[in-house]
Amino acid sequence: MKNVAQEPILGIIGELMPRRPDRPYNGMVIKGGLRFICGNSKPHFSLTCSVYRNGRDEGGAADHERILRSRPHLKPLADLHLSDIDGVPMHAADNGWYWLAGTVVGGFGQRSHGGSGDWGKPADECLRIFAQHVRISLQEAVDLRERMLATAKDEGDSAARGAFDEWICKQRPRWKAEADACIQALDLDVFGSHWPIPEAAACTA
Repeated sequence: MKNVAQEPILGIIGELMPRRPDRPYNGMVIKGGLRFICGNSKPHFSLTCSVYRNGRDEGGAADHERILRSRPHLKPLADLHLSDIDGVPMHAADNGWYWLAGTVVGGFGQRSHGGSGDWGKPADECLRIFAQHVRISLQEAVDLRERMLATAKDEGDSAARGAFDEWICKQRPRWKAEADACIQALDLDVFGSHWPIPEAAACTA
C-alpha cells in the first residue's frame, strides 16, 4: 500500500473526451481507495463516482448502485464505504444502536432513533440499514434484535445497550479481516494527507 495525493481512478466508463483520457464525454468516472483526512485518527474507505453528460459533470457521489452495475467487483469497497482502515463502521456502536432501536416498539427507551421524528423510517427499513451498517445479513440482524429484546425484558434497556456494545466489540476481528481482504483484492492506496503520520510531525495535506 502506498500514499498518493489524488483519489485513485478505479474505472472510466463511456465515450472519452478528446484530449482528456481521464474523463468521458458521456459516462462515469469511478474513484476510490483509503482517504486520510488531516485530523482524523485513521484513513477510511471511499467509493464515489462522477457522472458526465455532454461533457458536464452532473455529480454522482456515493451512488453505489450505479457503480456496481458497471463494476460489480467493487462491492467489497462499497460495503466498507466510510468504515476506517480496520473495517470499523463510522460510529459503529452509536449509529448501530440508533438504527436497531428504530426496529422495535419503544426504541429500547431511546427518545431519538431511526424510526422517530418527522423523518423516521419504518421498522423494516431501519433493520435493513442496521444490517448494512454492521455488515451482517437481515436474518442475523433479526436474531440480534431478539436477543437484545430478551435482555431488555429481563434486565432493562440499559443492560440491552451494554450487551449490544459488547457485541460490537466482538465484531472487530471480522471487520478487520474484511478490510484487509478488500485492500488486498483491489490493491487500494491511501490518498489525501500522508499516512501514517510521522511521530512529532505536523499533519499536512
